[in-house]
Amino acid sequence: MLTPDPSVEPPGEFLPEKVVEAAAIEWYSRLEDWYADGGPIPQGIFTEAGLDSARAYDWRLRAAEADDLRIEQEATFIAKSESSHRRGPGFEASILIDLLFEIAPGARIIDAPTGTVLEESNGPERRAFRVLLVRDGVTLVWSVAAMAAAEEVSAALPRLTGSPDPCPWDPGDPPRSMVPGHPELAEPWCDASGEGVVLVEDQIGSHIGPGHCGWESVSFLYLGWPPGEVIDGYTVRQFVRDPRGEFPRGLATEYDGDARLPARAYSTGISNGHVEIWLDPASGEDAVYMVGAGRVERWPRAKSIIGCA
Repeated sequence: MLTPDPSVEPPGEFLPEKVVEAAAIEWYSRLEDWYADGGPIPQGIFTEAGLDSARAYDWRLRAAEADDLRIEQEATFIAKSESSHRRGPGFEASILIDLLFEIAPGARIIDAPTGTVLEESNGPERRAFRVLLVRDGVTLVWSVAAMAAAEEVSAALPRLTGSPDPCPWDPGDPPRSMVPGHPELAEPWCDASGEGVVLVEDQIGSHIGPGHCGWESVSFLYLGWPPGEVIDGYTVRQFVRDPRGEFPRGLATEYDGDARLPARAYSTGISNGHVEIWLDPASGEDAVYMVGAGRVERWPRAKSIIGCA
């Protein structure tokens, strides 16, 4: 039985490149058409398990499914990973693939009830994610059986105009701009190897809790969602290091200062050279795992943005 686990590549023969590319384009074009209309997701875009993982991964999908927003965009498929396939009960073939699409300028996110434009892209953007595509043996339609963050995309791909400068540090470098005892506050944030690009302030931010509210023991991490997205009122997620339990009812789950990294956890590729951010499909967006120096901490998401007047 095929297990929809995007971290495990299905064994088997390699499919021809044109077959893999056609399957990815076919699936994404159906998803893109649905985003423009919203409402119930047409049968065949996801399997039942795939839809559960996609809901956990992408807030936009949940909002469009609830008729809260529409997405208008044109996308070009520009890259993929090597992928294999296997035959199994219920499916003719399966492909594990990293999809990378370039979103054309002018893409818009629209509030469905009012028609208000919530966000409009001024330049090309890229979206990457990893999916397990399966083809039904009867209908021959490709559907997603699992979705997660993409693995690192090849550095050989052309950089977007206006993208940030290459990361200035190596993982072994001393910290820059770090509050003593708080490696999670070191900057800049980059990819885990230090060879990618700097994440800028509108993609990630972190700070220690303000002293005048008595929150010196607390650290806050802000991420666009999925990680790497630009932070705005719809994408922002605030994660909290709360060792003293300052916010017992305000967090989606509990803080764990001595956590174990779940077996299916995967790296976002985001690091400041001292702490690396990991996600767990089972937790969805309710927590991130901060991994570094032989220690793992689980930081829960704030149910609503926590601030101090």
